[in-house]
Amino acid sequence: MSSPRGVILDRDGVLTAIDRARFARDVLAHIPLPESDIAFRWRAWLGKRALSDAHDEEVQVGSFLSALAVALELGAEEREALGKLDYLACVRCFDDAKPALVEARRRGLRIAVLTNNSAALSPSRQLAAVGLDDLVDLALSSQMIGACKPEPAAYRAAADALGFSPAQCLFFDNTPAWVEGARRVGMAAWHVDRSRGDHDLDAGIVRDLSALPLILERATRTCT
Repeated sequence: MSSPRGVILDRDGVLTAIDRARFARDVLAHIPLPESDIAFRWRAWLGKRALSDAHDEEVQVGSFLSALAVALELGAEEREALGKLDYLACVRCFDDAKPALVEARRRGLRIAVLTNNSAALSPSRQLAAVGLDDLVDLALSSQMIGACKPEPAAYRAAADALGFSPAQCLFFDNTPAWVEGARRVGMAAWHVDRSRGDHDLDAGIVRDLSALPLILERATRTCT
């Protein structure tokens, strides 16, 4: 492993998660459509547009919900409730995420988030909601770069945006196929499996991001 200069992480399942029970109760229960139908309408609303930042997402979500209320012919009370919906209240940060990012920053590494972003939202707004945005140098989605993991172009775009080669970047994801995609472009990559009780660094599997300092220490020893 070459001396790492950047860290690239998936967002959902690695840094953040959605409380699905709360999402169903506080968001979906107020929209009289199946979740799949809402998602279809949302993507149709966006067209091919990629949401790049938190403000852009906030504006578009608000406009979409207003238009949806009209299309569904909701009454005034239901429209008001729909306008107040905020899925961000259902987003949580894993306890190990912030300490890992702080440590990476302390060691001088640049940090990127790379998400396939199946919900077609901005890559950064969830990070801001849980207080991680100031620890991330850039947040990229597949919509923004025009390539999805495990396509090689997705990883290369993230590394290029950080200013490094893929070999200078560490990669963490909770989807094994996307971890393998990173390895194929030359990144040292780890599968984050939160069902595990321990790390297996040699196998490229970690239980959470508490493994990041251990990986960095190992890399330092290897390169000296």
